[in-house]
Amino acid sequence: MEWNEEVRKGLRRLFPANAVKWLAVVVRGDEALAVAYIDARTVMERLDRVVGPSGWGDEYEIIAATPEEYVVECRLTVLGVTKADVGDSSASGSENNLAKTAYSDALKRAAVKFGVGRYLYTLPKRWVAYDAQRKRLAEEPQLPAWAVPGTEAEDPGEDAPFEEQEAPLKPREEKTIPTATANPGEYVLQFGKKHKGETLAAIHAEDADYLDWLAEKSNAKPPVKLAVKTFLAWRQGNGHIDADQPQPHAGEGDGPHWSADDKARRRFWASAKGMKVSEDEVHVLLVGDSDGHLADYPGGAGDALTLCREWAVEQGRIAR
Repeated sequence: MEWNEEVRKGLRRLFPANAVKWLAVVVRGDEALAVAYIDARTVMERLDRVVGPSGWGDEYEIIAATPEEYVVECRLTVLGVTKADVGDSSASGSENNLAKTAYSDALKRAAVKFGVGRYLYTLPKRWVAYDAQRKRLAEEPQLPAWAVPGTEAEDPGEDAPFEEQEAPLKPREEKTIPTATANPGEYVLQFGKKHKGETLAAIHAEDADYLDWLAEKSNAKPPVKLAVKTFLAWRQGNGHIDADQPQPHAGEGDGPHWSADDKARRRFWASAKGMKVSEDEVHVLLVGDSDGHLADYPGGAGDALTLCREWAVEQGRIAR
């Protein structure tokens, strides 16, 4: 068999409605933002039916493997044509579960480049009822008419709207993202009985030990701890952060910045790609400038990925 228009259309065919599943990517109370997806077995079945089991093959390379994160690259070859993409898993659970999720995600992403399930990315994200007790959707969105197959050979490619439709997120309080270009002392603490609503500068003036505890020993979320560490580093520099020099970063002493390490930098960008966060978005999130550099970021690689992951979850790009 050779690559031709029939194969292209076969790979791009719509899936039956019962093969399309829905995932809650953002949960707010009794509602959730749902996105459509298919599982890896469905992708394999499509490949088998269109080109046969001998017409395709997959190879994998582990890019990162830790108890908290697994990143895998899949190289999918269909009739001699190879495309690759990265799958990422950062959910809680055993390392085996992390690996399984990453491998499945990588295969699905690579298959999308051949058109398999690509139309699912154009479906509108919808807010639906959510069962918080069972931690699952209480209802599932209905597929639009154009996404329901009428015939076995239907190809959505020519008719499906390719502009991805984003569901508006419900209004929520703006979060301050600490960056090397902002005044870290203006960061406002949003929790705690004693200092809620106060700036870090005001807290430092009356209770400096509290900030030391918050930065090193508390269970505060990583973005908060990062804000405090950034402020303390800013204080040590007499109220100025030199953007031309790598900044202190959590857990790595006074050695070279983690981004100077080729392997660490490669793993970081692979993880960011797996979270669907672009390079420009990473730079804006971490240093406040799309033309910035990772070396300007004062936190460690783990803190940076946590910040990117939380932002990606809020944007509905990945599941928590």
